[in-house]
Amino acid sequence: MKTKYTQSIKEGEAGEAGFLKIVESKNLDVRKATFSENVHKHIDYFVNEVAYDVKARKRVSRGNSLAQDEWVWLEFSNVRGRKGWLYGEAKYIAFETNTSFLIFDREKLSSKAEELVDLENIVFNTGEAAYNAYQRRGRKDIISRVLMKDLTDSLPFEEWKKNAN
Repeated sequence: MKTKYTQSIKEGEAGEAGFLKIVESKNLDVRKATFSENVHKHIDYFVNEVAYDVKARKRVSRGNSLAQDEWVWLEFSNVRGRKGWLYGEAKYIAFETNTSFLIFDREKLSSKAEELVDLENIVFNTGEAAYNAYQRRGRKDIISRVLMKDLTDSLPFEEWKKNAN
């Protein structure tokens, strides 16, 4: 059954597959998270027994058909109103870009996100989601859009190139 989320699901799966390919090329020990670990702890993979949550390249809005690297979406609360992936149990968040994955410490990322985003200003239009708390009508999620440059300029990160051998 095709839903309005089909494209997002396919993009997420492709991003995870790209991450897995890099991990395997580095000959690292990897285990895919269980369904429960993924849903309740926001973990996609364990690499050398360390938890990673992988974020595929995203579009600025569902109406925009092209994935891009300039902006990144951050999840404070999920659609059920529970803690978003910024507060999950992954040690690292791996953001996919066109050429690589940028790996951030999740705790440092969540602290920086709280500094950058005005969580008191809730907006309901993706056009206003930059640095504000965006909530989709009828949902309990709180997400925001920030420039990747604001993260890479202020936080330590590791870059894993997609063409790594």
